[in-house]
Amino acid sequence: MRNPTRNGVDEEWRKNIGESNRGKTRSIESRKRYRESKLGEKNPNFKHGLRTGMPSRIGEVNHRVVSVTTLSELADVFCLTVPETGWFYANNVLVKNCSFCCINAPFQSHRYRMRKPDDVVAEILMLHEKYGVKTIKITDEMFVLNERHYTAICEGLVDIGDDLNIWAYARVDTVKPRTLSLMRNAGIRWLALGIESESKYVRDGVDKRLKHEDIARVVKGIQAAGINVIANYIFGLPDDDLESMRATLAMALDLNTEFANFYSAMAYPGSPLYDEAIKNGWNLPNSWNGYAQHGYETRPLDTRHVDGATVLKFRDDAFQIYFSSPKYLDMVGKKFGAAAPGHIREMVKRELPRRLLQETYAPRERVSAQ
Repeated sequence: MRNPTRNGVDEEWRKNIGESNRGKTRSIESRKRYRESKLGEKNPNFKHGLRTGMPSRIGEVNHRVVSVTTLSELADVFCLTVPETGWFYANNVLVKNCSFCCINAPFQSHRYRMRKPDDVVAEILMLHEKYGVKTIKITDEMFVLNERHYTAICEGLVDIGDDLNIWAYARVDTVKPRTLSLMRNAGIRWLALGIESESKYVRDGVDKRLKHEDIARVVKGIQAAGINVIANYIFGLPDDDLESMRATLAMALDLNTEFANFYSAMAYPGSPLYDEAIKNGWNLPNSWNGYAQHGYETRPLDTRHVDGATVLKFRDDAFQIYFSSPKYLDMVGKKFGAAAPGHIREMVKRELPRRLLQETYAPRERVSAQ
C-alpha cells in the first residue's frame, strides 16, 4: 500500500485502512499518543501557536469533551457536542455552528444526533403504505452531512421513490454530485440550502470560503439532477449594510432557484446571537410577537450599519422583487405549468402589514438590486 502522506488520501486508501481496522479497539497508550500528537509542541504542523507546513486542525477544532452518554448496546453513534459557535469537524466535514441558530435551545446543549437509517426508512414506508403519505419534509437541517447515513436512507427508499415528494435540508459545502442521482431516485424533489448572504464576511466575519460561482455551481448541479432548490437568505446580520444586502438580492435573482425564503436576522432567545445582543445592549423585541418573521410586530436586529426598520423594509421589498421577476415567473411556468405564475402573482399582491414600517416610512418605494 502506497504512503498516503506523500500523494494524498484517496477513497481506495480510506476503504482499505477502514477494513483493516474494523472491529479493533485502540489501547489507552495509543489514544494518549494520538491526543498528544494533536496538541501543542508534539504536532509537527503547529509550533508555538503558529501553523507551519501542511494545515493543522488545531486552530479550528474543539478537542474538549463536554458530555459523555452511556449506550445500552453496541450501535453506530453520530453525536456531536460543541460548547460554542465556530467551525468544527464532523465525519471529516468542516461544519459551521451558526451564531443566529437556536435549534438546540430546547435541549440545553449543542448536540447533533442521527436516527438509525433503517428506522427512518421503516417509518416512511409505513406512512406511505398505511396512510398514503407522499409528501414528506425531513426536518433535519444537516441531513446531507454524513454520506453513509443519508445514502443508507435513500437506498432504502428507491423502490417507492417515484411516488414520493421529499423536502430535505443540505449545506452548500456538503452536497456531493455523486449522491444526487441516488437522492433523486429516493424521492427527494427539493433541497433547501442555507446560502444566507452573498458576502462570506457578513456570514462569518472572516475571509470568503465559498464564492458566488461556487454556490452557483452547486445549485446548478442539484437542478441538473432533477431536484428543485429552495434558497434561504438572511438580511440584517451584524455586518450587513445596504450594499451587502443588495449583493445578496442580486445573487438570489441570478441563481433564480425554484423557491426562496427571505428572512430578517433575529437574535432568537437561546441563540448565541441573543446572548451577544443582551451583552451589548442591542434593541430586541419586547414580546414574542416581535420575533415572528411575518408578524405585524416584527422587530429585526439593528446591524452595525443600518437600523432594524431598514432591514425589514429591504427584506419585504426583496420578496416582492424576487417573486415578481419575469425571469423567475418564466422559469416557474415552464417547470410547474402555465397556472403556476398566476399563483405567484396572487401571493405577491398580499403585502405584509408591519407596525415598524408604518411608524418609520411613508408609502414605500422598492429597493434596488443594482
